[in-house]
Amino acid sequence: MPSRTLEDQVEELTKLTAALSTNVQNLQREIQDVAAGVVETDKALADLKTMVALLAQQVEELKNWKNQLQFLDEQKGEVALLRREVTELKTWREGWQRQREEWSRKLWMILPPVLAALLSSLLTGWIAYLLK
Repeated sequence: MPSRTLEDQVEELTKLTAALSTNVQNLQREIQDVAAGVVETDKALADLKTMVALLAQQVEELKNWKNQLQFLDEQKGEVALLRREVTELKTWREGWQRQREEWSRKLWMILPPVLAALLSSLLTGWIAYLLK
């Protein structure tokens, strides 16, 4: 192989430098793109941290509400008992009304004969008094 001249070596170095320069520019663009992506990722991560913190706070508030409203579970039992008592009272009232209606019906069945007997005896006594 013939020996290379300085011009050949300079030309080769120029080509290598140009290629390296292009590669460096490409790498710089990619680094800028990655840096922009990192910035966006950091923003998204910060937003995510904020949302997680808010969610944790809301979960704590819900737990507090649950603890504060725990008496409602006790009230459910009391409401069930009160409903049963109301149902029993309605049943008793319906029975009492039926009994009252039955007594009223019986009274109206007895009243006319009693009144008739009373009027009859009064009329008889009055007629007897007038005839004397």
